Amino acid sequence: MEFQQLPKKEDIVKRLTETWNPGLGTEMVSAEDAADRILAQDICSRITLPVIRASMCDGIAVKSSQFADNYPHTQDMIPGTDFERADTGDDFPDSYDAVLPIEHIRLSPEGKIEEWIKTVPVSPGMNVRAAGSTIKTGELLLKKGTVIRGNELALIVTGGIRAVPVYRKPKIAFLPTGTELVPAGSAIARGQMFDSNSTLVKYELEKSVCEPIMYPITRDDIQSLRKRLEDALEKADLVLINGGSSKGGEDFNVRLLQEMGTQLYHGAATVPGRPVGIFSVNTKLVIVMPGPPMAALNVLEWLVKPLIFHLYHKPAPLRETVKAKLTKDIKGPDFFAVFTKVNVVQDENGEYLAEPVPGRAVTMPVSFGANGYFYKETGVTELNAGQETVVNLFCNRSEIPRKQD
Repeated sequence: MEFQQLPKKEDIVKRLTETWNPGLGTEMVSAEDAADRILAQDICSRITLPVIRASMCDGIAVKSSQFADNYPHTQDMIPGTDFERADTGDDFPDSYDAVLPIEHIRLSPEGKIEEWIKTVPVSPGMNVRAAGSTIKTGELLLKKGTVIRGNELALIVTGGIRAVPVYRKPKIAFLPTGTELVPAGSAIARGQMFDSNSTLVKYELEKSVCEPIMYPITRDDIQSLRKRLEDALEKADLVLINGGSSKGGEDFNVRLLQEMGTQLYHGAATVPGRPVGIFSVNTKLVIVMPGPPMAALNVLEWLVKPLIFHLYHKPAPLRETVKAKLTKDIKGPDFFAVFTKVNVVQDENGEYLAEPVPGRAVTMPVSFGANGYFYKETGVTELNAGQETVVNLFCNRSEIPRKQD
């Protein structure tokens, strides 16, 4: 297929999300174990709070009728008969219907009122929170599809809920392949390179609320590849194979998958990572990701993450972005969306500048001289220095450094 005829990345994702819809299933997990999980159903409160009306401030509960004309004499008010201590959130006897702030009075060590420091009109319900004013039984707390974080966990506990229905985490298998690869931390020899992609992919999968199934490196042997792939297909919802996607003498993965299943795509109009392969094997999707780290990252960004969150029936979360001005011209063929790494800095005026990272970084992990990326999209041949573009950040915006003179 000519490069000009390769399908756009957006069109591939659209077709796959329209035709691939495996069900994840759901499970109940305790509130304590629900962090970062995704709700599979709406959840509602099981309790009413306050159960009965409660004090809105630290103070004393009183009978508003005693204040109809003026403030009573302090010596006439008997603790336990004419007033009770009622601090924030406290219940108090039904005979009282208003609360005076503790700042308005001075109490003796024995708890009697010594002096009115401030007098204000007292009415029924003053500084009293009505029953159910915080939350009511049956009130909607969180909607289906919500990612459960700290605020949501607190709301779940407040609503008296001990377990919540969440989507089962998708199991994503990752198979690094290549005779030249060695595990991280090994002694390295001529012709070898470390398997950094396993570290990168595991991190990104865990951030995407997945259960990674990480396989050891498989050498370029077709029988070994077949055996490991069959195991992954049995265990995982989605299988990622890293390497062997092009036309090298030992690029067996695409040929093997053409035998085992149906080829949906081999090639996409984006670089690095153009020879990505997508196959259907026994209703499972298998994605062959090119080996260079930046190609693998590109495929993770535009393809793998949208498919993972498609399983959750929600769009993939976006990275934090900034609008930044390019410091150099960017050129390239208009039939590719070019995944372009940049280093974003802030100038003395607080504006963001995006410095394209040298091309050799294509073969290096993302942290090599870059804190963001953007796409020179298809149909565009040149972007000029000074032109503003939206950069997706690998870091938080607050971590963007100042430009060094």
